[in-house]
Amino acid sequence: MSEEKCKTCGCTPIAGCGGKGFIRTGENHCKPCPHLQVKRLRQHLGPIISKVQHVKGSPLLTPPHTDLTGTNLRIQIRTWNGLLPHLKWALACKGVTFSFRIITDEEIRTVFVGSRNYRSIPVKLREKVQTYNSIADLVEDPDLVIIQLGILRYKNVAAPSAFYEALRIRERNAKATWIVECDGTDLDSSQVYDSTVGSHVENNYEVVQIETDDEGDDDEDFVFTDHESELDTREPPAEYNANVPEEEESELEPEEEGSQEDEGSEINLGSFLKDKPKWKGRR
Repeated sequence: MSEEKCKTCGCTPIAGCGGKGFIRTGENHCKPCPHLQVKRLRQHLGPIISKVQHVKGSPLLTPPHTDLTGTNLRIQIRTWNGLLPHLKWALACKGVTFSFRIITDEEIRTVFVGSRNYRSIPVKLREKVQTYNSIADLVEDPDLVIIQLGILRYKNVAAPSAFYEALRIRERNAKATWIVECDGTDLDSSQVYDSTVGSHVENNYEVVQIETDDEGDDDEDFVFTDHESELDTREPPAEYNANVPEEEESELEPEEEGSQEDEGSEINLGSFLKDKPKWKGRR
């Protein structure tokens, strides 16, 4: 006879969960079970980042002392794929309450010239495509914006102005931006740097150089909640400390069916976050 699965996360229920996805922490309070926390973290990180192997420790974030997610950076690394394990580590440690957006220099230029404007998208596609009416719509809200350079390969007179506007909007709101110079891009070769923008970035963005062999390792498990508690001291969303009366707890709506790859597994996240540093130096 098959073991009953949790209706919320699809995993084997753990002690105190009862197959509902939540564990009672007080008379009128409950919290998501560890399996549901992992599911939500995967959804938060997205399908690409959540599937890569991560490094344990990075010049971008090494708890409890180093956390550059609030600092404007120029990240210099050989390839974009080599950065993904570092992004997974840093963003997973920050938790689901920390918002981020990854964009490219080409996307900034496209929004700037109006090609992603709501009115410019065919009516049939407007509900299926993310639209932005301005650069501010694209970059203003997230806690961290990560800009990948090198996608825009041809000379475009609008690119430096659009990029500079995006940086200034972030700076005005005192929010961090990470500029990623990878795949052969730098101050001399990127299409978004002119003399004004290049000088501004050189003077206001800290350089972090990451040397990597573009591979993660699978040596030891990493328990996400330990690092989350050290780094993220903000009050979590209401759903994470839900005020759920006892008689209503059984009526909690199950979430949309998620990945079953962690079915029956314990919460040590060896299958989710995999370890060992592959980086050197910070300038």
